[in-house]
Amino acid sequence: MKMGFVKALVAVSAIAMGSNAAYAATASADAKATILSPITVVKTADLDFGTIAVNAADTVSIPATSDVASCGATAGNLICAGTTSRAKFNVTGAANTSVSISSDASVTLLSGANSMSATLAKSAASATLSATGAGSFQVGGALTVGATQAAGAYVGAFNVTVNYN
Repeated sequence: MKMGFVKALVAVSAIAMGSNAAYAATASADAKATILSPITVVKTADLDFGTIAVNAADTVSIPATSDVASCGATAGNLICAGTTSRAKFNVTGAANTSVSISSDASVTLLSGANSMSATLAKSAASATLSATGAGSFQVGGALTVGATQAAGAYVGAFNVTVNYN
């Protein structure tokens, strides 16, 4: 009788184990990653306020959307000549992707110990690169010229940064 009980217990155990397997299921999932090509930014033109003669303090402005300078708020304070240009940049990266654009808020131009400051304005805060991964933006500025600004060739550098969104 003990043997019959043991066989019955083994049979019940086998049925119980088999029935658990009937309630199990297996699934799989893919693991994915997308690697974007590096962003490159290339300057194609400098921010150039041109040549300025000073009669009184004023501001020379070049918008981010045009190369045409505004020479002083009051006529005669400044006399502007020469070619002016906003800074221009070409961007390359992954096709059809959105990027954010940032730049320094200002730049200091130096000629020896003398300085002037310009506030900067970019043409866009973001852009979507084309189907070929290309884009561009510009940076203009407003240069504050003092009434007794010393003569000289003034130069300063500023940074721009482009990141994927």
